[in-house]
This record gives sequence, structure tokens and C-alpha cells, in this order.
Amino acid sequence: MRVAPVLVEPDDHAYQASIIGVADGHLLTLSNAQAQALASQVYALSTGADRRLAGPLLIQWTQLPDGQWISQKDPGYPFLAVLFQLLGIIRLAPLSYGLLGCVGLFLGARRWLGRFGGAAAVGLYCSSGAAILFAWRDYMPTFTDASLIAAGTGLLLWAVLAGEASVRRRTWAGVQVQPERHARPPDRGHADAGAGPGRAGLDHRSGDAAAQCGCRAGRWDLAVGLALAASWAAVWILYAAYTWTAFPGLSALASVRFYVPAMAAIALLGAWLITRLPR
Repeated sequence: MRVAPVLVEPDDHAYQASIIGVADGHLLTLSNAQAQALASQVYALSTGADRRLAGPLLIQWTQLPDGQWISQKDPGYPFLAVLFQLLGIIRLAPLSYGLLGCVGLFLGARRWLGRFGGAAAVGLYCSSGAAILFAWRDYMPTFTDASLIAAGTGLLLWAVLAGEASVRRRTWAGVQVQPERHARPPDRGHADAGAGPGRAGLDHRSGDAAAQCGCRAGRWDLAVGLALAASWAAVWILYAAYTWTAFPGLSALASVRFYVPAMAAIALLGAWLITRLPR
């Protein structure tokens, strides 16, 4: 928190200008005069190596036919980060959204995988190289995007599996599904008190019920695992087909961020491996 923000790519500067522009009250487009004033403001905030990219013109902004200037970058993230910019705590922006992602992952993984599932998913998410790399890049939306996806994925997983919760709570979490009727475990109290053939018949039914529960848990694991794998694959296939990410000579730093949104699915599948395979 004591280290000044470091802007390592042109994208960082473009997003910084967008966030500062929104903080100044310019929501989407700028006039020529406003663009020049914003460029000077961004340059004044740049220090050291950052000034190699900052200059008299806004980086990665485009002039429209009517003379207005607009950023080439995602117009949504500046609205998520502007409050932190106004309060002078931009360093907390990715960390705050990362917290939301961790809460969602914890709730979803714990509901799916049991006692240690939530901690495993959060631990994998926060210790991944992608999280460590991008969480300190204050003006880049990469970690925030991944964290919002993680929060949504975890809450959706919780809402689908939380059959005992009220419909209102599950709807608030993001999706409304018909509550599942769970089979009540057999009452073994009378079996323990009895003896002879009656007890053995009860034990047989208990074994059948346990087998049915195990099969149902296996089916849930398969369904959830396939959905998460499809989510992971969809993100990677999308950007693998995007020719810019395969541009010769493109650095890993510049290209890896396109695949970071799959981090939530990867963390949940990793938590499944940690909690299920040992048993």
C-alpha cells in the first residue's frame, strides 16, 4: 500500500485517463480542450518510467467524426473504480473487488464441496500467478473482471445447490430454481434398539439409501464439473481464436490477461480435486 502505482503498459495509462476523466465529470467523451487538459493532468501524475508513455496526447483514445474523443477501452471499469479514485485509495479498488470474488467462491465451493471446499477455492484463487500479477495493477480491470466473475460463479453455484434455502434467498443470490427435495436419512434409532431380522432389514435399506445419496452426489459433481469446465474452455477458446493474442512477439504480460477471467472456474475445479480425490 505504500508503493506508488506503477503503469507498465499503454493500457494502464488509457484506463487511468478514463478513470480520472469520469472523476472529473466527463462520463464518455471529451472535447479537444477537455482531452488536452486531461492529458496534462495524467502527465502531471506520472513519475519516473511512467512518463515515457504519458505525454501531450491521451494514449489509446480515438477522435470521433464529430471531433469528440473517446477511450478505446472498456467503458464499464472506470465507473467501478471512480469512487476509489475520488477518495484517493485507488490501490484498494482491485483488492475490494477481489474480496467480493473470494466471498462468492467461498460460499459456492463450501456448499458444493463441504467444509474445506470454500477455503481451498479461495486459497487457490488468491495464490494463483495471475492474481498476484494483476491485483497490484490499480488501473487495469483484469483482476476486477475476474473477481466479479468469481463472485457471480460462486453465488450461482450456491443458489443451484442450496435446496434447503428459501426461494427468496436463492433469487437474491442470482438465480431462481425449484427447491430440491432431499431424501431424509433413515432413522437408525429403532434399528439399534431392536435385534434379529428386523434390524438386518433396516440395515439393508440404509445401505441402499447411502448408495443412492452417493450416486446423487456423483451426478452433482459431474454436472457442476462439466459446467465449470465449459466456462473455462469458452473463455480460452474465445481468446485463442482472437488473432491479436497470438501475435508474434507478444509478451506473456500483454497476452495472459485475456485468459484471467477463467480463474474462478479453475479455482473451483482445483478445490474439487483437493477435497474429493483423497477420498
